[in-house]
Amino acid sequence: MEPANEQEPKVNPNALQNSSDLAGDTGAKTIPINTSSETTQTVRFDQQQFAEIVAVAKGPQKIFWSFGNVQAIVQVLAIVVGGCWCLYQFFTFQKRNAELQNNGHELTLKQNQLAYEIQGRQVDLRQAQLNHEVALKIQEVELAKLKVVQEKQTIENSNEYKFTRNSSIGATRIRKLDDKHGLFKVSYGIELKNISSKGFEISGFILDGFIGSIRSEIANVSSKAPKVVVQGVPENRWNSGSEYSTAVNWVRVITIGSVHADAIGKISYPWHRAFTDPNIKAGSGMTGYWRPGQSVSFSETFFVRARYGETFSIVANLCFERAKQNNDLWWRADEVELTDEDNPKTGSGAVSSSPE
Repeated sequence: MEPANEQEPKVNPNALQNSSDLAGDTGAKTIPINTSSETTQTVRFDQQQFAEIVAVAKGPQKIFWSFGNVQAIVQVLAIVVGGCWCLYQFFTFQKRNAELQNNGHELTLKQNQLAYEIQGRQVDLRQAQLNHEVALKIQEVELAKLKVVQEKQTIENSNEYKFTRNSSIGATRIRKLDDKHGLFKVSYGIELKNISSKGFEISGFILDGFIGSIRSEIANVSSKAPKVVVQGVPENRWNSGSEYSTAVNWVRVITIGSVHADAIGKISYPWHRAFTDPNIKAGSGMTGYWRPGQSVSFSETFFVRARYGETFSIVANLCFERAKQNNDLWWRADEVELTDEDNPKTGSGAVSSSPE
């Protein structure tokens, strides 16, 4: 006896089509299955199995755009777009960060350069300040030197004597001797005042009288001598050969004077020789200790026989402090012209030496 033919179970499509909520029901499903012509068997499936069976039974279908599908797609797209946006933001941040870093580097370089310039300027200012301080120190040193010189000069000035002088000379013809000669009365006076802060000694006083006559060639119209010639002055006791005669010849005719008694033999060489003249007397006028503010004077009258037109000159020679230094010697020349007029003639000072 042949076994009965077994047939493959088939799912009834109508049963599937008539089943409600094929896709939406979440519970278990029962589907009748034909196992033979006579019998139908009901089989129970879960949701996933049921969905697979429905998909096989229906075949290829169009996509069903349900709200859930659209929502899923939107969520996927949102994730993709969000990721792209995050990636864009990341790269943008990286670029901006790189720019900021570059700007930071540039700013750092500028700051370093500015700090270097400031440091250089500070060095220049410090150098200028040091130079200024050195210049000030130099000025202070120079000022100190100047103060030393001033103090030294002050001390020297305090030790140096100063005096004022006033001298006069005048001549009057008292007698006519002949057509070319006359007798003249000459008055001479000199006054000195000590204006220094210390007293000092007038060691010696010498008066030398000279008659000066104009050279004949100067007065000759037909002479070849120059038309203008310097008159010249007589010599003094402190400068040997000091006489320079050009238009006038000077001849010493008288010497008077005095020497301080305590200074005899103590006047410095070679000036002591001037006081060996026998006409210079010891202890006469114009010598001795001279206090600050004190005045001394000397006056004398001379009778002079001379040719008209000649000049009478008196040279006063003074020695201070025994001629310890060259400036301890002083002289002055005064002169007056002797004319044939009876009117008195007043002379003037020719030249003198310091100090005055």
